[in-house]
Amino acid sequence: MTGAEAGVLTDEDFGDASVLRVDPAALTAALEAGLVPVVTGFQGATASGETTTLGRGGSDTSACAIAAALGALAVEIYTDVDGVMTADPRTCEGARVLDALQYEELFQMARAGSKVMHAPAAETAMTAGVPVWVRNASTRSPGTLITDAERLLGERARRVATAVSHSDGVARAIVTLPDGEGRVGSLTAVFREMADAGVSLDMFTPLGDALALSFDEDRLEDVRNVLDSLGLSARFETGLATVTLVGAGMHGVPGVMARIAAALAAGGVEILQVADSHYTISVLVERDTSRQAVHALHDEFGLGG
Repeated sequence: MTGAEAGVLTDEDFGDASVLRVDPAALTAALEAGLVPVVTGFQGATASGETTTLGRGGSDTSACAIAAALGALAVEIYTDVDGVMTADPRTCEGARVLDALQYEELFQMARAGSKVMHAPAAETAMTAGVPVWVRNASTRSPGTLITDAERLLGERARRVATAVSHSDGVARAIVTLPDGEGRVGSLTAVFREMADAGVSLDMFTPLGDALALSFDEDRLEDVRNVLDSLGLSARFETGLATVTLVGAGMHGVPGVMARIAAALAAGGVEILQVADSHYTISVLVERDTSRQAVHALHDEFGLGG
């Protein structure tokens, strides 16, 4: 079946479409007839029947969306690595395969640059609560289980950190804001116009009379155009990277940022900017130091052991 024949309905964002819903009627009929449906991943159709593609990692998203619609017991994603790892093994030689992790951890790793599974697929599995196995297509490695079942996660659920992800190709704008009453209006306008231009801001930090924004380096001209249209001046920096510590166990634990700062300082890495959430702490660094940063955090939080 094509994606459309399998009932995958998407929006009209051609090339990077989002799955709106899956009508499993055709798949269910095939299964009840004793057949094994084989569905084209990475694609769906709009309400008017036009074919769309789902963007990077779209086949994983197809699998998770179809599994959710069918009420499947699990999804198995086969790839060229033994499972989800504590860091990119090309960057960190001590990286190892995780036996299990939580949905939100996988989602945050994907958002922060991990290439094993992409964010829309992880989000779909998380929303549906469908367990996911990530395994190697060429070996008998048991792989990594992604779930929220604490009894299966065991010690993993109690660790402060689970993995380190990184993403190169990041740029930053230091935007000069006007004085007085116009400052709040300018802040609001920046966020609104960036959203309208489709620019995702990774970090945004007020710095006195300025605003620091980080974003994908490919969107540099779009950011420049938005700021020019608002009459705001900015200083731009390129050649940066974000390094993110991910872990469900860090929420509410004091001292995690202190450990990060100390480890990076010892590794000769300067922190340019910081952002955090319940599951992550991300630091903006020079791209040339991102490898040292990954190693430093991987070692500091004992992820190789």
